[in-house]
Amino acid sequence: MRVLLRTEVTEALGDKALEAVTVVDHRTGEHRDLAVRALFVFTARTLTPSGCPARSP
Repeated sequence: MRVLLRTEVTEALGDKALEAVTVVDHRTGEHRDLAVRALFVFTARTLTPSGCPARSP
């Protein structure tokens, strides 16, 4: 498993199942296709020291 920070999935590719994704690296502007069989999307949140999401005021 690889974690890609500051990276956005711009396209999911595959006929009947996910085969690849196109991503853009927001630091470099580079676009590339990555062969994948699964995708986990993590959205940024502020975490407390205990690891729980912080509540918005």
